Amino acid sequence: MQKGLLLSYDTKRKMSILYRRVGIFVIFVLMFIICCSVKPDVFLTKSNLINIMRQMTVVMLIAMSECMVLINGTNDLSPGATVALAGVIAATVYQSTHSLFLSIAISIFIGATVGFINGTLITTFAMPPFITTLATQQSARGLALVFTGGHTVDGIGKIVNLTQGRWFGIPICVYILIVVCALCYILIHKTKFGRYLYAIGSNITAAKASGVNVKQVRLLAYVIGGCITGLAAIIYASRVNSGQPAGGVGLEFQAITAAIIGGAGMSGGTGSVPGAMVGALIIGMLNNILTLCGISSYVQQILYGCIIAVAVIIDTVTKNYE
Repeated sequence: MQKGLLLSYDTKRKMSILYRRVGIFVIFVLMFIICCSVKPDVFLTKSNLINIMRQMTVVMLIAMSECMVLINGTNDLSPGATVALAGVIAATVYQSTHSLFLSIAISIFIGATVGFINGTLITTFAMPPFITTLATQQSARGLALVFTGGHTVDGIGKIVNLTQGRWFGIPICVYILIVVCALCYILIHKTKFGRYLYAIGSNITAAKASGVNVKQVRLLAYVIGGCITGLAAIIYASRVNSGQPAGGVGLEFQAITAAIIGGAGMSGGTGSVPGAMVGALIIGMLNNILTLCGISSYVQQILYGCIIAVAVIIDTVTKNYE
């Protein structure tokens, strides 16, 4: 009788595949219903929904970067510090030039540089991604503090328009987010580069045997991810109306959480742009409803840790049946 109650391997495999395909979207719908039920008079207001969109932009952009490196079997702990470094330098450049375009370009360049350093250390010197990006995280944060003397860079002028300005009632940063996510979707899901990312993450030995230049692909993934992080940095500076050397703390963990609950596995070979986007939306709604309920940010950190643990457990279990 006990055997009859147990699910067969084939059934578990089908359930795992089904979860991979639609699980995250079901969770998103349930999360949305819960948020509407808890605070129906506040959550669904136009101002609150716009606030969620504005706040989720940075996390979702970094989630695109994290998704890319997770798919190819690596990881990145440096985005939060990169946001701080690129943000203070971009803000300082704006103060000197009053050029929004130059500030954005500098911010993206700083992000790309950090990504290039990460990628080079990992691919050329075979350093573990965790240690490498942890080192660049500390270095970038230190550089940001040294560059500003630990002080906030105020007076960033037109940079604030990226989040405060609106087109047809929608913050400008949301339009930027949509364009970046669309480009990431094409890059990861519709190009040879994207296929190489999945191949490397799934089986690096087989990828090498097939002629894939693993070092080049991984380096490019970090550089592209760095560019996206640099763009996120200027939007973050816009949102907080300053360049903050101590800002961006924990952004990488929120982004990794979004990518993981969206289907990206820590061992590589899985993940998708739509999944990471929905994961970031879930994080955004969770942040918002907890804040509306007056729950401490410390408790929120505990929840993030639990969510990551559960997501990794689910990823491990479902992979066993694929």
